[in-house]
Amino acid sequence: MKFLNVLFRLNKKGSDYLSRKIPKLFNGVDRCEILKNIIHDCLEERHGIRILEVGGTDRPLFKKMPGIVYDGLDIACRMLYDNYFVRPVEKGIPGKYDVIFSTSVL
Repeated sequence: MKFLNVLFRLNKKGSDYLSRKIPKLFNGVDRCEILKNIIHDCLEERHGIRILEVGGTDRPLFKKMPGIVYDGLDIACRMLYDNYFVRPVEKGIPGKYDVIFSTSVL
């Protein structure tokens, strides 16, 4: 747990720093689309892997995909995923995943 909290704080500090120092880096770019393309390219030829999206309650980045387990984790529940875990991420990740990502949790 402590490791995740430290990781999240460092991520937030780093993101804030970069957005102040290099504002053009974050303006006019659809980062969700970039992330979606990167993950999709990694998954293209793989089946049987597990993906966990953290904080995507009612707005999953992907649609359910055959051959891939796509789970969600957040403090509120919406059954738009294969499985959904209602809990804060600070309580830990339930299970093992090949890809863990978030578009809304720092």
